[in-house]
Amino acid sequence: MKSERILLLFVLFLVPGLRVLAQTPKTTESEYERYVRQQQASFNRFAEKRAHEMDSLRQAANRAFNAMLQKEWKESKSKKLISPYPQPKPVEPPKAPEKKPADNMLKESKEVQKQRTSEPKPVREKEEKLEPKPALPKPDTLPAAEKNKREEIPVVQKPKPELEQEDEEKGGERPEVPVPAEPKVPEAPQGVDQQDEVLALGSLGLEKASPFGWNWYMPSVAPGFEAPSGAINDKVIAAAYAQWISRDQEQLLGYFKLSQKKFNLNDWALLLLVRKVSDKLGYSRTQASVFEWFYLTQLGYDAILMYSDREVVTGICFAEKVYGRFLEKDGKRYSMPDWAPAKPYYTYQNQNAYASKPIEFKNLGAVQIGEQGKERQFDFKVFGNQYSMPIRYNAERVQLYASLPQSEIPFYLSNRAAESWLSEANSRRIAAELSRLPRPMDKLRFLHAMVLQGIPYKTDQEQFGKEKFCLTEETLHYPFADCEDRTFLLNRLIQTFTNWKTVGIRFPNHLALAVELEPETGMDVLRYKGRKWVYCDPTYFGADVGRVPAQYQQSAWEAVE
Repeated sequence: MKSERILLLFVLFLVPGLRVLAQTPKTTESEYERYVRQQQASFNRFAEKRAHEMDSLRQAANRAFNAMLQKEWKESKSKKLISPYPQPKPVEPPKAPEKKPADNMLKESKEVQKQRTSEPKPVREKEEKLEPKPALPKPDTLPAAEKNKREEIPVVQKPKPELEQEDEEKGGERPEVPVPAEPKVPEAPQGVDQQDEVLALGSLGLEKASPFGWNWYMPSVAPGFEAPSGAINDKVIAAAYAQWISRDQEQLLGYFKLSQKKFNLNDWALLLLVRKVSDKLGYSRTQASVFEWFYLTQLGYDAILMYSDREVVTGICFAEKVYGRFLEKDGKRYSMPDWAPAKPYYTYQNQNAYASKPIEFKNLGAVQIGEQGKERQFDFKVFGNQYSMPIRYNAERVQLYASLPQSEIPFYLSNRAAESWLSEANSRRIAAELSRLPRPMDKLRFLHAMVLQGIPYKTDQEQFGKEKFCLTEETLHYPFADCEDRTFLLNRLIQTFTNWKTVGIRFPNHLALAVELEPETGMDVLRYKGRKWVYCDPTYFGADVGRVPAQYQQSAWEAVE
């Protein structure tokens, strides 16, 4: 009996220990794994808190903005930023004469000209110590006595682009840039379970579509948003806005944010998606403007709504300078669509405090786009050899780039992120040819000949009906290219395959390039930042590198970086 009691006590003591042992995991969590888990949990809590705070800020800003919309809207006149070129570009490109000049011309930038106009003429000892002059210098081969007799040529100042105040008579639609038709692309497999995404956004009535060439879904309804119809004025907008912010907009806002993350959309591509959804919902132009304005502001972007007697227009604040019609408000320019006529518009006094981000063009090259490969053949002759080089590019990405409004030259000259066509195959092909050329100047001649001879010339007015700068993948797609687009392409090739410094050279109606290389005898050289730059013009047909066209030898120029 005593032994049985001892056994019972032993079992009672052992059972809790066995229970604890049974609950112990077979594999213990390492210190690092526990740290990662804790950090992830902490980050998730922070993200949820931040999202809740931002949503609260948006709702508070909406309420304050709704009260402001009740006030009287003010009338403002629209303006237009015209083409960056004060003079029309030549229909015929410059062509080299049969006899090449043997002089070595040293030129200077407009910035240096302004600094030197009041200084005495420098003493010339030898070429390396030549100081800049206030005008395009004469050939070094002239005798000194002859140079002293000549009068200095006055600098021709390039007129700056002006803001044109246009009336209704000057208004009117300009031709649109021809964009390739939407290609049919096979569905691409996605790494995320789309069924879960569809279930999460079920109230949007999602239907299968390919907005960016990828297998995806687009809304067929916009819950909480009732597009206004009929004539629209400030009273109608204020009343509609009060209803919209009182309803649940989170489903559609969540769709835009999810799409942005899924396709790595930059600001511009997200704006295009908002417009695609508007088209899918079948809105009129007036309703589409209101839809775009409302959801851009709810996503935090700086956009305004304006109306005239017949038109309702969304104005968008861009981080980059863009050309075209705009409305100036609070010291900022709000760009208007091409179809907006030249007339006064009414808009509200203050902006929604939550809508403060300008639309940026950067990170275009990172946007996920469906792949529709096309090929362009570059046929050119250099060093007595004939080359026929195929270069592949993405036709769907061309559509994304072609949708951009016109920006400034530096954006296209230095936009390395948007050069996805420089794939491994294309780069390997070009690099292999350059590796056979030991001299730097011969490498430059190869790339120069590739662009100069590989693309026929036409002005933008002839090809597009208006001034249009192209990113390099667009230049590969369109049949012709003018001086800027050829310069952008040559610059990208030089910066990709060499370590040379380059700078854009802008004349009143022409754009070329200069490369910081040691010049050969007889080459035209520019002075900029105290260094010598070899002039390189991919539109000067029949000419070697280091040759300035005759019509620009006495023109003022400026450097563009």
